[in-house]
Amino acid sequence: MYQSLAKPLPSILVTLPRQIVFLIPFIYLFPLVWGVNGIFLAQPVSDALALVICIALIVREHKLLVFREALPAC
Repeated sequence: MYQSLAKPLPSILVTLPRQIVFLIPFIYLFPLVWGVNGIFLAQPVSDALALVICIALIVREHKLLVFREALPAC
């Protein structure tokens, strides 16, 4: 969505945590707690946390778009 709106920063804020910030540490930490299953749990947990970030960014973007539409045309 953000790439099509020509907004690269929010797009990076969704992708970077999912692939690097969350996934890589989870791949190392989860097996310490859950063994081999922890490796398989790392991806869905990383995706779920990225989803939370994505929802927050989309709600913010939606509010900005609604505010812009409410402004009178000059």
